[in-house]
Amino acid sequence: MKAKLVLTVLVGLAVACCLCAFSNLSAESPVQQLQNMDADPWNVTFTVEVFNVDDANRQIEVRFQIEIDNFPFNASEVNMWVVGGRSGEIARKEVKCTREMISQSYNGSSNRTVWRIFGSGENFPFDSYESSFTLASFYSYVIKNITTSISEDLTPQAWEDNPFEIEKTDVSLKGESQGLLMSTWRTGENGEVHSQIASERDVVVQLERNPDKFTLQFILPTIACYYLLGGSVLIERGRSSISSRLEVYIPLFIYAPTFLFAIQDFLPFRLSLSMPEFLLTNLVLSSAFFAFFSMLQFESRILDLFPVLLSIASFLWLYLSRFFTELPLYVNIILVATVIIGYMIGTILTPQGVVSETLRRARRRIASFVRSRAGKKEAA
Repeated sequence: MKAKLVLTVLVGLAVACCLCAFSNLSAESPVQQLQNMDADPWNVTFTVEVFNVDDANRQIEVRFQIEIDNFPFNASEVNMWVVGGRSGEIARKEVKCTREMISQSYNGSSNRTVWRIFGSGENFPFDSYESSFTLASFYSYVIKNITTSISEDLTPQAWEDNPFEIEKTDVSLKGESQGLLMSTWRTGENGEVHSQIASERDVVVQLERNPDKFTLQFILPTIACYYLLGGSVLIERGRSSISSRLEVYIPLFIYAPTFLFAIQDFLPFRLSLSMPEFLLTNLVLSSAFFAFFSMLQFESRILDLFPVLLSIASFLWLYLSRFFTELPLYVNIILVATVIIGYMIGTILTPQGVVSETLRRARRRIASFVRSRAGKKEAA
């Protein structure tokens, strides 16, 4: 009887020990079970389709497609999160990937969503924008015939628990507006947009505007006005010619604000004046310089040099302080040289005008100074 009691107690203790061990084993979290498994990094192909670019509101309409190869677990589905944006403007989109029966890879796509882009609209039409996409994972898999759900916190520390990386990325313009988008932005032959894999799970997309047609529409008409302004000094000075010069300046005063308001709907989001707005505003200032010095009652054409020099100085000061460090060097050289030549076109084309008269006056002053010095020496 005593032996049977002792045997029963021993069996009970053994069962209790087994239950404790099993409870400790099952108490492991799904993430801990995942960490205890040896798995090679699995590869992700990340595709972004861009259907619309709204630079006025700094956003794009996109759709994500994800393909996962060599996934190490027997998963029912793999749900990927696409995260992007900056502080205060974080966006997230879920992409559910299901397994293909033949290839055994996981594929999924999202609905169209709006994504934030960042850039400097002030540099229009030479502006560019950037957007970032970061991947995180959430999936279900089978461990010892028990389906367990594994999820990650959207933090870099948690992401390290899941060894996956972006192997390939493809970003392109799609949709019914593809032709218009390809004419607006610099792309490849099939609408490919420049992108790069910044890290194992980060993709950066860069949208760069094609400036050709926008330069023709918004920049060249204003540049032509600078040549008209500079050429106004070809008109002879005098009371009878003031009205002729004002017939040049007054239309420029009207053109600049009219064109400025007309192009507002075509400009991107900006915090200060864009390039066309800056050129139009500076045109008003320069026209005021030319009109003021034309109304002075002096016959000397040397006065025509003052508005030219003042206009060049104000243009360079404003341009260099705002755009010079933001734009490519070739754009700076071409634009600055073109505007300066426009200011000086009148003085260049008048061989008997401003420049010649200035040189004659300089020679007379030098000769008078030399004669006065020689006379003082003889008197001494």
